[in-house]
Amino acid sequence: MIHLILYQLFPLAAAWFLFAALEKWEGPRRFCIPALFIAGGLLQFWLWGKSDPNLDNPDSLGFFRLGHGLESDLRSILFRPKLYPLFLGMFPSLKAATFAQCMLKLGMGILLFRLSRVLAWKERTGRLAIFLFLFNSLWLQEPLRIMDTTLFAFLFTAFLSLAAEIMAGFSVPKFTALCLAAGLATLTRQVGDVSLALCGALVLLSTRKAWLPRYRAVLAAMILGLAVGFSGALRNGMAHGVYRRTVSLGVSLYTHLSYYELADPASPEWDFVSRFLPGERERIGPWDPGFALDIPWPVNALPHRLERAMGSGSAAEIEAADREFARRFSRWAWGNPRRYLRSVGNEGARLLWKCEEEYPESILAGFPGMPDLPPAVLRIERGLIHQPPWILLVLSLLSIAVDRKRRKIPVLLAAGACAYLALFALIQLGFTRYALPALPCLLVLACHASDLLPGLGTWRKAAPDASRIPTQA
Repeated sequence: MIHLILYQLFPLAAAWFLFAALEKWEGPRRFCIPALFIAGGLLQFWLWGKSDPNLDNPDSLGFFRLGHGLESDLRSILFRPKLYPLFLGMFPSLKAATFAQCMLKLGMGILLFRLSRVLAWKERTGRLAIFLFLFNSLWLQEPLRIMDTTLFAFLFTAFLSLAAEIMAGFSVPKFTALCLAAGLATLTRQVGDVSLALCGALVLLSTRKAWLPRYRAVLAAMILGLAVGFSGALRNGMAHGVYRRTVSLGVSLYTHLSYYELADPASPEWDFVSRFLPGERERIGPWDPGFALDIPWPVNALPHRLERAMGSGSAAEIEAADREFARRFSRWAWGNPRRYLRSVGNEGARLLWKCEEEYPESILAGFPGMPDLPPAVLRIERGLIHQPPWILLVLSLLSIAVDRKRRKIPVLLAAGACAYLALFALIQLGFTRYALPALPCLLVLACHASDLLPGLGTWRKAAPDASRIPTQA
């Protein structure tokens, strides 16, 4: 607890008071937001200049090769998100692609600024939110890695930002942009479908009086978004005969099952694995599935190796293996409900709490010529430039409880972020990077709580005395 107060809460409180003090001076008030974007951009592209993007990550290799027409493995073609390879295919090198991802990250900062206007924050709160996002070590480094997380996070944040703006004031062009953002987001990562559908329904319900007279335009926008979202399935169907949103669901489910069930060397599930991968149990060895521990890479890769061993030479074989994985997961989850629920809680904790080793890395320690800093300084820096998701989630729920005037917008943002995180915990393993798309909205809600708390005592002011209101002569 003492470490939480000294190295996490204290630096954040100090930043809040600093931006509150800057409100009193006209110069900082006028130039603070542009200065934050310039400083954050300079730091971002300084790190980009130092970076050397590579294809050590096998997922990155598949994305880049597929985007440049170099991938011929049918399994990879059917499994990969359809938009991200197209995105990478526009850039001749990894260095150019990471530059574009850095621009997406700065674009998310602009979306956060728009959200601050919708929620009518005090100036200090908007500056604090922009600072905490632009200088977050996790976000400063993730765009430098070739992952679809950055592109999906941008589209997901754009969707929720537009949804909040529409709740504040409906317009057909904004709703059309909302549907396009939803279609592109689901074309990038299908695990966000539940969040997109839930938030879309909340938007339609809360603005029904505004859009019902223009229902034809709204219906056309929804059809456009669905067409974009399902275009990947149509493309796969026309090329390979697989008209499905994704054929990787079974592998994702079996990754969850195998991580918990195969941790026991005596588990009967090893009999199924050993039929296709003899000696795998001895090669990997036992592991501890606790959320505070790292997931061994061979364990994470096992379902993919198993799927290949079962046969992936044709679309029919890939679909058959995917169905078998889903069937085995369903039988395990229904037969062991308590163990499955514990595993879901474990993966939820991993998403909200776990940071592998020193990840995200220190910024100060990375500057050239910087002497070795005391551990306490690095801890304070870490508390300021990285906020654990569980702290943001607690403050997010607090913002919903406190905000009585604009509660529907915080509810919308929290519903989208929590539904996304919950679905990951239900069907996959909760790597830290998987939580990234939900963090911008959780940060907004956490700052929203800080914006509301100081004003609690002024909410119920008495109405002004009419006798003191000046009248016109």
